[in-house]
Amino acid sequence: HKSILTLRLRGGNHMSVKKVQVPGVKGGEDSLGNKYDSTNDMWERELGRADPTSTEGWYGKGVKYWDGVEATVDGVLGGFGKVTDV
Repeated sequence: HKSILTLRLRGGNHMSVKKVQVPGVKGGEDSLGNKYDSTNDMWERELGRADPTSTEGWYGKGVKYWDGVEATVDGVLGGFGKVTDV
């Protein structure tokens, strides 16, 4: 079965809405223990937190993480910039 996902896309100064079909899964739980009724439910809630100006959304958490990482190969690869001399 397929779920209909409503995407709210922000481009410049306007917002657009797009509906897409995604394969549906009945319910589930993420690694943080959040429970969802369907994949559609999960994406609706997650994308609702995707505001690029929010420090709690996906973008804000990503910026916070990368701000604390050294801008080198070793930093980006989590300390595994060089694993072996081979």
